[in-house]
Amino acid sequence: MRRSKRKILGQHFLFNKNLIKKITSVINPKEQEILLEIGPGKGSLTKSLINRANFVYAVEIDLHLASELKKRKLKNLKVINQDILKIDLKKFFEDNKVKREIAVVGNLPFSISSQILFWVIKYRDLISRAVFLLQKEFAEKILSKHRSKKYCPISVLFQIYFNPKIHFKISPHSFSPAPKVESCLVELIKRDKPRYEISNLDFFNEFLHKIFRFRRKTVENNLKLAGLRIEDIRDTLKKSKIERQERAEELPMDKIYALWKNSKKLFDLNSSL
Repeated sequence: MRRSKRKILGQHFLFNKNLIKKITSVINPKEQEILLEIGPGKGSLTKSLINRANFVYAVEIDLHLASELKKRKLKNLKVINQDILKIDLKKFFEDNKVKREIAVVGNLPFSISSQILFWVIKYRDLISRAVFLLQKEFAEKILSKHRSKKYCPISVLFQIYFNPKIHFKISPHSFSPAPKVESCLVELIKRDKPRYEISNLDFFNEFLHKIFRFRRKTVENNLKLAGLRIEDIRDTLKKSKIERQERAEELPMDKIYALWKNSKKLFDLNSSL
């Protein structure tokens, strides 16, 4: 028997009415915003949002769920049966003549949460903020600071562009089917200005994965494994004020950015990124 799209994506539907009200209050659509909801499913959150938002675009990949939501003919709502990851948000603005800020919201399927979050980073210039239900462990990674075991590339990336906040934890029993893990409601508020200017985000992301590759190894050893010469590595660490014995998870973001600036030419020459 073929598994449904919902099961493949790891989608869990909200049914707790009090929780839906609480989430809607956090989202609290602003006058200057319209909402883009990812994965509305059966529309439990959608119905609550359209009563408070100027307009809601609901992007649902499942044809059956999208069709059922369209049949309900809810006001201030346009249902789009498409994969959010394939939507060009700039073109979406043009096609729908969107003139307000867009806040992206949704109960994200566990299996593609990271891909959707990177989609948000890609279109960060067009998004005012994002409010998502995420797996608790994943949410904690986004907010994690250095010297934490959960500090990782996604922590650095999101904190450069957003101020992340966990509003509250959510019990598995608020969903159907109930997941095996806790969830959190996370808000990502875009910074007025990024903490650092990154000219090539894909390149920077790969660099982060290089230095975090083996968490128990030092930055020096991970850079050596990335193909850089030990003499260049030690010179770069010195310029970046990083001790040879330090690991990536011990480095505050300022030091990671300094390391990036001082080593990217070496990666260009080495062609290892």
